[in-house]
Amino acid sequence: NTAADCSNLAFITERYDRPPDIQISSQKGGSLVRLFQSNEFYEKFDWGRNEVVGYANSKGELLSGILFFPAGYDASKKYPLIVHIYEEQLYQLHAYRNPTTNSEVGFSIDHYLLNGYLVFLPDITYRLGDPGVSAADCVVAGTKKVLEMGVVDPGKVGLIGHSFGGYESYFIITQTDIFAAAVAGAGVSDMRSFYFSAGLLGVPDFFRSENQQWRMGKSIFEDLEAYERNSPVKFAANVTTPLLHWA
Repeated sequence: NTAADCSNLAFITERYDRPPDIQISSQKGGSLVRLFQSNEFYEKFDWGRNEVVGYANSKGELLSGILFFPAGYDASKKYPLIVHIYEEQLYQLHAYRNPTTNSEVGFSIDHYLLNGYLVFLPDITYRLGDPGVSAADCVVAGTKKVLEMGVVDPGKVGLIGHSFGGYESYFIITQTDIFAAAVAGAGVSDMRSFYFSAGLLGVPDFFRSENQQWRMGKSIFEDLEAYERNSPVKFAANVTTPLLHWA
């Protein structure tokens, strides 16, 4: 917000390890003044740190993910890793979150950082007609890149996703055994039944399959093979990863 005479500018800042504050500055080059700091308790805690990890999928597309290091990180140790997925998540690089176990999606980054876990948020790019295949490609590539850094216990890598991320989690564990365990919340496991179902508001889900997050680009009648190729239940016999799924 700008003062009526345009002499001062008030704005909010935050960082992953610092909750939002309100600052004011003079547009004439004056120093910054912090008017208010929320959640002042944050100064009493070690919030760890984060960094951007670059990797490439099988198509050579360059992607980024955020790797969060736990509080009290010791470079001589290897840590368990949780990979949280959805779509693109790099925008969360500087986002602050209160540590909590009360979460609609069943996951709190800071809760795990304060309990000795690494957390990785990889970005996913999608090819039209291949949402599951694309997710598996990008997530496995990003996870392997983090494993190459030598900071992870390779036998303790978990995967979690909710809603569309739940669908992606279902599909990914049919394609790889890199994860020791997985959690999927409110996910879609069968692309065929999803196409012909109605959502929470009673609206048919075929539009979501063709044009929304699932990005199939065609109806199930035009390209049934693509729907089957990206349907987790089609490959359920491949799953060796212990899975907790919840709705």
